[in-house]
Amino acid sequence: MLTAGIAFSTQDSDFSTSIEDGYDSRVEYLKCPTQLLFASSMNDTECKFYKLFVDYAIKMFAGDRDYFVTSMPCSIPLDPLLDGVKCAPLLKQSQIDNEMRVNPQKALREYFNQPTAEHEDQMVKNANIIRNSTILLPELCNIDKKSKIIIASDPSRSGDNSILGMMKICHDDNVGIYGEVINCINLIDVTKKRKMSMKIPDQIKVMQENLLLYNGEGNPDYSQIEEFLMDAGSGGQPSGFADNFMEDWLDAKGNLHKGFIDETHDLYSEESVKYPNASRNFKLINPKKYRLQMCEELVELMSLDLIKFTIEYDGKDHIVVESKNPKTGEIELVDRKLSMDEQIALISIDLMKSELLAIHKYKDSTGNIIKYVNPDQHAKDDRFYVLLLLAHKLYELRRKDLIKTTNNTVDLSTRVRCVSSIKF
Repeated sequence: MLTAGIAFSTQDSDFSTSIEDGYDSRVEYLKCPTQLLFASSMNDTECKFYKLFVDYAIKMFAGDRDYFVTSMPCSIPLDPLLDGVKCAPLLKQSQIDNEMRVNPQKALREYFNQPTAEHEDQMVKNANIIRNSTILLPELCNIDKKSKIIIASDPSRSGDNSILGMMKICHDDNVGIYGEVINCINLIDVTKKRKMSMKIPDQIKVMQENLLLYNGEGNPDYSQIEEFLMDAGSGGQPSGFADNFMEDWLDAKGNLHKGFIDETHDLYSEESVKYPNASRNFKLINPKKYRLQMCEELVELMSLDLIKFTIEYDGKDHIVVESKNPKTGEIELVDRKLSMDEQIALISIDLMKSELLAIHKYKDSTGNIIKYVNPDQHAKDDRFYVLLLLAHKLYELRRKDLIKTTNNTVDLSTRVRCVSSIKF
């Protein structure tokens, strides 16, 4: 939009012509010159808008009267005047304070005009996330009941957030398998003044309910769940969750469902014979052992634009989405009312993106990357770790798909050579 707008502004607004005899353009009234007005909240220091902001500010400071730049932080709309008389503000201080608590990085950018700084050692740049943020709605269940879903959990009882994340597996003829992050849930007990995760039995119940929702009603147990991954770190108390998942369980309607067990894990390899009915579609991941590998996988997938996010949520109760017109067949943009659960999902996915941006890479003296961590030791990274788990499975699926495609190609070429060697 910026590029196209600037290009049109190069046309001389005083230009005019006519096919009438005796027409003289010098008698035409002069028109107001074309002016460009750019207005936006800040993004990051690498985006087109910010570069124009800096360039035009330099020209204004140099005395060029064709350029004017101003920054209006939230203090101005909080104290507006109408004909010199104070009036009701557009924003509320409580709203800004709440945004600062929920997502400080976004609030500083949106309300205080502080752009997101790009750092050389960032694991993933903001421009990459923006490029992969598309007009998607969060999905609270398996909508078509046919999609394959990866579910990942970073459980916790106290101290950290307990996060459950979902990624839909998609396929494109050009890029192959890719993933869409469709939901992110914080299993927090909202009834307590001190925000803490739910009790383990309550968390397990929510996880089981979501496993059914994303498997799709009417499908055999977990046939549409590509895999259920869980952090096996000591902080997540994996045994407290995994022990309870092994047993068969009843849903709210009284239907019996299979449990889960990771028979490859040291704790449960011998236990697996006692639970023959439990689904093996479950994986406990050791974060210390595989974190560096999973981070490298996530970096590669992000660089190839293979993980898609919802666009940044603006806090409204509706969102603009693409919709196919039933009469014309054309794709149109329409307003879509958001449910409370959808709004919470959009906020949580934004927080996941913010946690990803906060992760930095650290190198040793030889230039090799030795770890990916948040420099702020007190910052939360639970949603980031759930994204790591989701990306790890996506990476594995792409690798299997590549091997399968390669093998099929080899088999085909072998058959062709065999046929060509037969003499008729």
